Amino acid sequence: MFRRRKRAEPVAYDDDGSLVTVAGAFDVTTGDAAAVALLPEGRPVLVRQVFTGVGAGDVDGLAGMAAEEGWGAVTRAADGRVVVRSTRALTPLAAAQQRARMTGIAHRLAVVYEGWEAALPPGPGGTSDGAGTLEGS
Repeated sequence: MFRRRKRAEPVAYDDDGSLVTVAGAFDVTTGDAAAVALLPEGRPVLVRQVFTGVGAGDVDGLAGMAAEEGWGAVTRAADGRVVVRSTRALTPLAAAQQRARMTGIAHRLAVVYEGWEAALPPGPGGTSDGAGTLEGS
């Protein structure tokens, strides 16, 4: 009689180098809301949380704490930054909450939380202009 609608499969972007950074916030004074306003409303994006000053022994601790917060892959970039990734839709409130959680993790590990950036696939349905990142530094 009543049919359940199939739920859409959750989107999970692979950070394989093909994604374009469309927004980001690395300066607390600029605020997360201004960066989130650059994103397609309600659309999931790959969010990269960026940390610096992470020692070799701290990567596992960071990965464990980030996993407790629902975050996925943790990798070290060639420039020494450690990036925590997850695909999710961002709102100004969600971005601010995530910043607070990542700042808390950074304090517990004595590392530096730099900020976040969001990426989408290029072209139709993604982005073609590579909007940009809000940085104050």
